[in-house]
Amino acid sequence: MHNMSNLEWFEYIKIFGSKPGLETIKKLLKLLGDPQNDFESIHVTGTNGKGSTTAITASIFQAASYKVGMFTTPHLSKVTESIKVNNQDIHVSIMNTILTRIREKIDYLLIQEIRHPTHFEVLVALAFEYFASHDVDIAVVEVGMGGRDDATNVLKSMTSIITNIGLEHTKYLGKDLITIAENKAGILKKGTSLISSVTQPQVIAKLESIVNKKQCELIRIDKDYTITQLESNLNEQNFTIQTPKQTLMNLKISLLGSHQLRNAACAIAAAETAQKKGFRIKPIDIQNGISTTIWPGRFEIIDKNPLIILD
Repeated sequence: MHNMSNLEWFEYIKIFGSKPGLETIKKLLKLLGDPQNDFESIHVTGTNGKGSTTAITASIFQAASYKVGMFTTPHLSKVTESIKVNNQDIHVSIMNTILTRIREKIDYLLIQEIRHPTHFEVLVALAFEYFASHDVDIAVVEVGMGGRDDATNVLKSMTSIITNIGLEHTKYLGKDLITIAENKAGILKKGTSLISSVTQPQVIAKLESIVNKKQCELIRIDKDYTITQLESNLNEQNFTIQTPKQTLMNLKISLLGSHQLRNAACAIAAAETAQKKGFRIKPIDIQNGISTTIWPGRFEIIDKNPLIILD
């Protein structure tokens, strides 16, 4: 393994598979100086829509002139797409430099007989180290799988988002919706906010009890945020959102499908909760952030004649 280049090694360590749990990632990050504590963060999970929601949220903060880290997986065509600052992919040369540091720290872990970090754990460490070194104001981070035991769950996030909940990864996350909901809500930090567009009454009840235990506030799309779809064509969707604070009129989003309006509502709610933390986000920032969001490969129209859609 030692004679491989960093990028070859990074590819090779996929052999370690997926290992839920935070012990190894915590030890690796500690050796790197706990970079995950150097920036504010918003943590996003859900069965569907977490990538789009992450992208819309990051876009709103960027429109408000903040320096924004964004972490999403899996990538579409190259691994550098997973880690962005202000929508620019991490450069391979910087990735290479950080991987050198990470490999040195892993050697130290192995001497202590701590298991080798997985590919995903190394990717997470790489992202957090990159965000810290770039002094991002905020990072919007998508969970890899589930929530509670996901390597990203070392963040001290100020807001958590659960887009929705369905049956997925049942081997890891649990056999029913309630157990999966508990796992996903494991990202919620005490005294913060949980935003969710979950619709199943039994899941909402579960989230309410978790939120009460952790002394958090629950913000629900449909209850606290009202979406009105105005029109939709193959270029964009127009909609209005009534929030507890304001009415945002005539918003435009180029991501298609009514589910994207719910994802946008989650992102707007995240922006509004961030205002309590001193982030300044104006209605025009929300409008611009949503209209400029790019999220390739999700119901993306690449040709209209003939109609070709990538999804």
